[in-house]
Amino acid sequence: HLHLVEERIPAPGDDAARAAAVEKHLSQAFDRAHPRWQFHLLHGHRGGTVLFGRVHHAIGDGVALMLVILAMTDLTRHGAGVGHVDHPRQDDHRHGQDSHRRQGDTHRHGGHRIEIVNPFLELLLRPADESFSAVKKALEKVMPETLRLMLAPVEAFERVNPVLRAIGSAGAFASLLASPSEPQTPLRGDLGVHKRVAWTARLPLDEVREVGKQLGGTLNDVLNSAMAGGLRRYLLQFGTPPESLGLRAAMPVNLRPLSEMAEMGNRFGLMFLKMPVGMADPLQRLEEFRRRSAALKRSAEPLVVFSLLQAAGYLPEFVHAAMVAIFGTKATAVFTNVPGPKQTIYFAGQALTDFYFWVPQAGHLGLGVSILSYNGGVRMGVGTDAGLIPDPERIVDGFHAE
Repeated sequence: HLHLVEERIPAPGDDAARAAAVEKHLSQAFDRAHPRWQFHLLHGHRGGTVLFGRVHHAIGDGVALMLVILAMTDLTRHGAGVGHVDHPRQDDHRHGQDSHRRQGDTHRHGGHRIEIVNPFLELLLRPADESFSAVKKALEKVMPETLRLMLAPVEAFERVNPVLRAIGSAGAFASLLASPSEPQTPLRGDLGVHKRVAWTARLPLDEVREVGKQLGGTLNDVLNSAMAGGLRRYLLQFGTPPESLGLRAAMPVNLRPLSEMAEMGNRFGLMFLKMPVGMADPLQRLEEFRRRSAALKRSAEPLVVFSLLQAAGYLPEFVHAAMVAIFGTKATAVFTNVPGPKQTIYFAGQALTDFYFWVPQAGHLGLGVSILSYNGGVRMGVGTDAGLIPDPERIVDGFHAE
């Protein structure tokens, strides 16, 4: 009852009822006396079932948790995360653990032998060179974008001459500290307990990518630009924002190399992208996004932030608090992008028809925007602090208008 909960979404079981069920759980803190994860099986949503999971960020980042999802699921309806389960052989009892080690491709469970046939599950349970190779091949097939993230140029930067790397890191650190604090808007402020969620319609991935190609940008440039336009439309209810208004988004950058894909925890840095929220013209806004994104991709900023976050756990609490406060002044929102499987995956024999996800709010960042692609589609989830932004569906409406 602590980690696996079965419940029913209240009538009429529509999207509003589902959002209310999700918001209720997002507004509840984890019990720190137990591992900080929970899955809720929510029945009664439009005649189907929602599997809603909450996982504390201390357990893993987006890339790590996506690999966990692949370990829990299958690529066919009749596939299984575990293969056949036999009664133990007579010599299993006689030789015990030595026999288990000789079997190589099995794990002991309750006196039975369980053969692992899911390479992602195999990697998490027993990392080895052969399972690593199998997972790499599976990633190429199922989630090529995640594989690309793990082969990102950040690894090349880490191999640069240490002196040049130190100079680049020092410059990025100085630039980060010197950047001005965020302007005060209705999107920023002290956070409360209650959360709100909304989500966009599912958009065809190829169409959005083609729009970006035709306009000289990427899929992310298109989505981020439309979301910035949606934020502009939201701010219009408080007065017309100046054309020059820019709000920074803290954007996680994967720093997890392939060699560490079996590990949990967090391996990401942050880059702070200034969103041209004040720009009314969508093409000018997209071009500005493209230009700023390209400049940040050459920056050492993500590595600097990762190093600071890594060091924070070893620093005195007052230094840690000061660091969190500094980061809290440098952004208005968190924008994150996790590429998901490009084909349908199955959980316990049932097809997962869609994916949604929301990032946690912390510090003064009461707005989180999450991009997730799955099976040829992409959508954005919008999570907000209810006291700051009680109506995230208006941001979604603005996104669609853009």
